[in-house]
Amino acid sequence: MSLKNLWTWLDAAKGLVAANFKLPGGMPYRYQGVLSLILTGNMNSEVSHRPWLGLEGNKPAYAKVFRSEERSRGFELCSWGFENESVLKSFLSQLEGTGNYTRAVAIAVFNQRIKQAIQILQRGAIEKQDPTMNATAMALSGYTEDRKGLWRETCTVLRSQLRDPYLRAMFAFLTDDADSYDPVLGETEIAIQDRVAFACTYLSDIRLKEYLERLNARLTEEGNLDGILLTGLSSEGIDLLQRYVDLTGDVQTVALVTIHTLQHLVPKDTRLAHWVQSYRSLLDSLRLWNERAQLDVIMNNSKYAERPPQHIYISCNFCMKSISAYIQAPGRTRNPYARFGTGSASKAKMQACPNCRKPLPRCSLCLVHMGTTSGWGGTAFTRNTAEDGTGTVKSTNDASRKKLSNVMSWFTWCQTCRHGGHAFHLMEWFKEHTECPVTQCTCKCMSIDTVGRISSTTTPAAVK
Repeated sequence: MSLKNLWTWLDAAKGLVAANFKLPGGMPYRYQGVLSLILTGNMNSEVSHRPWLGLEGNKPAYAKVFRSEERSRGFELCSWGFENESVLKSFLSQLEGTGNYTRAVAIAVFNQRIKQAIQILQRGAIEKQDPTMNATAMALSGYTEDRKGLWRETCTVLRSQLRDPYLRAMFAFLTDDADSYDPVLGETEIAIQDRVAFACTYLSDIRLKEYLERLNARLTEEGNLDGILLTGLSSEGIDLLQRYVDLTGDVQTVALVTIHTLQHLVPKDTRLAHWVQSYRSLLDSLRLWNERAQLDVIMNNSKYAERPPQHIYISCNFCMKSISAYIQAPGRTRNPYARFGTGSASKAKMQACPNCRKPLPRCSLCLVHMGTTSGWGGTAFTRNTAEDGTGTVKSTNDASRKKLSNVMSWFTWCQTCRHGGHAFHLMEWFKEHTECPVTQCTCKCMSIDTVGRISSTTTPAAVK
């Protein structure tokens, strides 16, 4: 359940970040938790008295609650932003729709909606065919603020026999005499966001900080991921994640949390880098290379990702020096090959080695030097007619053959016979052939290629 709560919280937190959610003082929200929000703010709460609704016929009754900007932000982090009546009604309806009737009842009572809570119990009794809900509704309808009355005494004695933690917490709240609310906050089976929001409503500033610190210390010691609601993804949150890994060995969860939200801190915290690298190694050991590749793609798409240095170069056959046009010497701001027209696609492409001036290899199909655009228009391979390799002349006037390919001047080659050409031309050739397009070369390039072995009916991406 804690894993589900973690990802639910992360999803909600990312929504707040995307919506430019502001903390007290106008500071943008960056995955802070309720505890860090309460401790960093200069909280000075005001006491207000909220009326009970649905107690017709009795004298007006009020509940003492605390309000501050930090508490209001804490409510929103707990999905308890109920300042608007329609928001509370919508939230309770959502809980009813998912069958969480007792939670809806407790939250309604915590917000002084007695009559609404009774109606929810009645609907739940019909929906779930549970007569105990009707009995609970009858007991709730007799609520009175008289601290020495029979109703309070009876509920205090019998509430421990209730099996549902939300109903126990509800009656503990209604029968509390000292305003300590310890029986409510001590119900560990209640969702942590409900306990924290309840504490933000009814505890004074000093008691609220003490309770949140105690709760955070206990959850961190247990390695319980529910504590992320309190710590957020601060340094305390990373300590909690580390404790969770130590107890469970679940490096996948912490690595994914790091990649999606904490990637900017990876260079600063060795624990984060270790989690990510361990997870990548785990995927490799399980031969889940596709999943490993998808993970790397997500990491590299982040604006905080460090671009890996280039480690594969194309070299000249004559001087053995690199001919990659985009390679620049360290610290140089000018493209050293600008004179060869590599600055834009509209200029002439580099067709000779920039070091020894020897011509680059020719494409096996269109016979132009590498570096030339691979589109059909304007090449020797596709004028008005072209041979298809079998001696048959085919027309190439259709629009699809005149359109430039997406890969432009990319070129590739077979790792066995070393013959190659423009990737687009080779893709077209190997749609109908498996043998190398070079005359007298009998290499079965397409049969060697992995894609060709997997499926001979699909279009290959390019010969390797």
